[in-house]
Amino acid sequence: MTKTTRRILLIIGGIILCCFIAVGIANHIVKNKLVAFLENDLPPHISQSHKEVSLHLLDGSITIQQLDLAIRNKDSALVYSNLAIESVRISDFSYWDYFVKDQMHFASVTLSGPTIRYYKHKKLEAQDTTTTASPSLNTILRVDRLTINNAMVHTYDNTSDSTAMSATNLRLILKDIYLDANTIQRKNPINFSGYTLEGDSLFTKISRYENLYTRTFSINDGNAVFNNIALKTKYSRAEHSRLLATELDHVNLTVDNVTATGFDIGFNNEQPYLKSSLLTIDDSNLDIYRNKLVADDPKRKPLYSEQLRKLPIALSIDTIRLENAYIKYSEKVHAENPPGSIHFDNTYATFYKVGNTYGKTNTQIDIRTKFMSTSLLKANWEFNVENPSDRFTFRGDLASIASAQLNSFTVPNLRLKLEGEIQQTYFTINGDGTSSNVDMEMKYDEFKIKLIKKNGREEKDLLSAIANLFIKKNSNDDGKLFRKGEGTVTRAQNKSFFNYLWLNVETGMKSALTGPGVERKQ
Repeated sequence: MTKTTRRILLIIGGIILCCFIAVGIANHIVKNKLVAFLENDLPPHISQSHKEVSLHLLDGSITIQQLDLAIRNKDSALVYSNLAIESVRISDFSYWDYFVKDQMHFASVTLSGPTIRYYKHKKLEAQDTTTTASPSLNTILRVDRLTINNAMVHTYDNTSDSTAMSATNLRLILKDIYLDANTIQRKNPINFSGYTLEGDSLFTKISRYENLYTRTFSINDGNAVFNNIALKTKYSRAEHSRLLATELDHVNLTVDNVTATGFDIGFNNEQPYLKSSLLTIDDSNLDIYRNKLVADDPKRKPLYSEQLRKLPIALSIDTIRLENAYIKYSEKVHAENPPGSIHFDNTYATFYKVGNTYGKTNTQIDIRTKFMSTSLLKANWEFNVENPSDRFTFRGDLASIASAQLNSFTVPNLRLKLEGEIQQTYFTINGDGTSSNVDMEMKYDEFKIKLIKKNGREEKDLLSAIANLFIKKNSNDDGKLFRKGEGTVTRAQNKSFFNYLWLNVETGMKSALTGPGVERKQ
């Protein structure tokens, strides 16, 4: 080896060694700044502890072991949130961006095994909001990829069953995070280009009486999947009724899976939004029970159009598809009788334009189901969310059904037994939040009613005979195919839309059974 070659190699080696030393020194500077930030620069209401901070010279990464944070109220020593992280790994710090652009830029930040505990009832309102300083940030923070693995989140309240929300084995990836002095002032303080969220289970307390459960779920690139969903009243029917001061449905809902395409959730000019182009609900089972022996709830119940209109979030779901649903409704009216029930099998429905962002475009719902397992029911429901009077139209077409199939509901609740066949029923309801008009046409044969005594078994023969004098036995008694019914219903403001719907159907049926015959134009 010549002297010149040796000199060149020494120079190259020296440069490499100097670079290695410089990188090591720079890494130590970053490490020291990070430790100083944790120990000295956190806000005064946030305290921390950590086991160790280690520097890996070969790949330039920094690892913090067992980082614990406690967040107190600014006006007291009461801690309302704890964050325990098994390890934080920070990789590929950009020295160029730091020294030239004055930016903190990391290629990757990974949090492993974090556990978050948040106590809602311990979070206090600031005593003097006029002196509360806005959050500040003196540099730009950029992270190409933030990964959170095996996270657990628990939220508590001050009730006896204190867990308000719980999620396990969460995995979150955020891409292209950007945070600066302007973004930190917003409700959503960071910008990011995309995210992935996965988890094994999710529990949420919906109210004092209901809980929501979800097994595995994932949100990725605009697609969301939630599996094995359950919304359940946590008490038995009897215990639930005993605890209630006013009527409330006992609910048991299970859904195999819900999928959403074109899914997005976030903020737009400080306004939260949720949108999806298509939401599909597969194989659901809904069992609703209401005990009418419990006192009525006097509070006003807004119609669905008003509820959508007043949502605190901008909601835009272009299409919802309900596929293969089973729905059962049971109602207990008399203490000495069992609940009466009706059910809908093989229910398919399509909802169009569900939300509060579609302007003058109507929300439409097309429904197709088997009523009491045998009779095809087709319905169309339409309303405009922006209409302040909450006008709606509901049309129904019910195929042939034996009247006796309705007795599972009418006998225990109305003490009324039906006979004969209802061969076809058409009805249209036009209404608003105050009143409605119903038009109905019925085709039926050998229709009779029998009034039932309180014991639910014996019939009131004389009263039944008198009642049947006012009912046309067949719809074609006067040579017409259908009998027409109509009427007006005033809505009880403390009742649900479906109670409103039932009163219209009941009014139309009473009128049709005693009204004139008509020739229906097909």
